[in-house]
Amino acid sequence: NCGKKEKKVTANPESREINNLVKLKPFRVLIIIGDQWSDPMSYSIDPRRVNGTDFLDVVNMLKIWGVPFDILRLDEQRLQINRFLDGEAKPNYGCVIWMADPEKLKGNSANYQTLKRVVEEYGISMIALFDNIKTKEVADLVGVDYEGTKETSLGGNADTYSIFGGHFITSGTKGVKLPDLNQIAKRSIPQANGITPNSSEVEKDQATISVVSCKAKDAVKVLGSVGKTPQLTVRDVNEQTKVVWIGGGKDWFRKYPVMRGIFRKALVYSIGYGIFNDNFENGLIFIMDDVGCSEHAWSLRWHYPTPARDTLIKYLIEPLEKYGFMMVQNI
Repeated sequence: NCGKKEKKVTANPESREINNLVKLKPFRVLIIIGDQWSDPMSYSIDPRRVNGTDFLDVVNMLKIWGVPFDILRLDEQRLQINRFLDGEAKPNYGCVIWMADPEKLKGNSANYQTLKRVVEEYGISMIALFDNIKTKEVADLVGVDYEGTKETSLGGNADTYSIFGGHFITSGTKGVKLPDLNQIAKRSIPQANGITPNSSEVEKDQATISVVSCKAKDAVKVLGSVGKTPQLTVRDVNEQTKVVWIGGGKDWFRKYPVMRGIFRKALVYSIGYGIFNDNFENGLIFIMDDVGCSEHAWSLRWHYPTPARDTLIKYLIEPLEKYGFMMVQNI
């Protein structure tokens, strides 16, 4: 029951009561970026068309996990409420991922009142990443008093990025301190795109990050900090709506498995559930490019006959069913 229209229920009253309590957010996220995507046509996401690593890493994680997502790029689009709603003016997403630099936004692309409505009026959860909360409006949504940002060296005799346990998002990470060479992923996410940070790059870059100077408000749980400064927080707006802030280095998702785990659990906590497709044991991905082009829709020279129903069942559906395979077409 998708909840679009009422249906007659024949179950007992107790079952009806339980059924009415189950209200799931859409399992779909909206990534909100600034100028990270350099492709003016918004067609291809690869290292040649992306500035930095943060956007590419987030997209790769969502793709690998099978999480549906859309992208709102504020260098070309506006922060308008209709971007977040479906055709019935209901929330189209369970969570938004905020990774747009406020210092690079202007005009209606910096209409933070819309972002506030999205969270507090429409109940869409939000995950803010890195130092992209450096404006009062976003910081207020996160639940911290923003005081500024500064480049800070971590490790050695300096402070570390310390992660606390005691919450679903940070379960299994109690006592983890970053930077930590032992936590660096041997197989980083961007390897699929031909980019793997070498050890010299890791040692050179790992100790310096942009730290947000802030103080947590009363209703916020601090899950990680640099010294006494919060850098990982969660605010429960209500039982269904959450706001999570994951600070740290913009390349930490590819360097540290623990940060990828925190991001994944933050998605589950924000949406309320998770459906991840990441068990590739004995799996095979076969890609055929491409399945067709526009000419066959209007040119008789490019006409392809539609297979008969019996043909589809015999030569496609039944073989897939027999071997337990699935076919997905992205057109």
